[in-house]
Amino acid sequence: MKRVVIIVGVFLCVLFLHAEKAHTFFDLLNPRYLIVDNNQIIISDYPHVYLYSLDDYSLIKKIGREGMGPGEFHVIQANMNLKERGLVVSVRPDHMAANSTSRLSYFTRKGDFIREIKLPYGINAKFLSLGDQLLGFLPLREGKLSVTLFDKDLKKQNEILNCDYWFNLQSRKPANFFDRASDTLFVSIYKDRIYLARGDAPLFAIHVYDFKGNKLITVEHDSEKFRIPPSFTGEIMSMISKEINSLL
Repeated sequence: MKRVVIIVGVFLCVLFLHAEKAHTFFDLLNPRYLIVDNNQIIISDYPHVYLYSLDDYSLIKKIGREGMGPGEFHVIQANMNLKERGLVVSVRPDHMAANSTSRLSYFTRKGDFIREIKLPYGINAKFLSLGDQLLGFLPLREGKLSVTLFDKDLKKQNEILNCDYWFNLQSRKPANFFDRASDTLFVSIYKDRIYLARGDAPLFAIHVYDFKGNKLITVEHDSEKFRIPPSFTGEIMSMISKEINSLL
């Protein structure tokens, strides 16, 4: 019995010494987007972007504040969904970019402000930096969403996706609930590739594009559809309709 106790004790000590340790980021109040890139962790928590060391998780720099000046972020009161979801951050090898209402602010990888550009495509549009290009997510009329490539002068180059929102109410007004609807569209930029996955599609698939908008490959996941009772679907749609009507 004594031998068993010793073995268990040694096992627990080894487990404790080799266990992964959790770290708490006390600076954050409402974090939304997290990117692990090279030697740092980038987290958006409106109205700031935080840079943490990947080695010891210490805070390297806090970027931005509420405002309309250079290096500041502002989300207008009418766009509460975007404010809840924080700043949309994209990271490239030589810079970072943060999208707030109708603006894209560029920073060095160390968090120093470079410049900003105005985005004349409505308060609910989102943009990610691809370097000399931009990837825009544009809410359209009648419940549609366009994913489009732009050049550095904000001229449209190529539309790579035009799809319904996961709920389509056939509204004839410009949608101002884009951020909630886009929860089912997952986007990742890695090196020189764009990865798009739609959670609303009948078959879950990841579509891979180059920066010219050419589809390179589709990765499909062979899975069966989960059947949801019509009564539950109707109840959810009714709740969504009420929320949207309260925002319009």
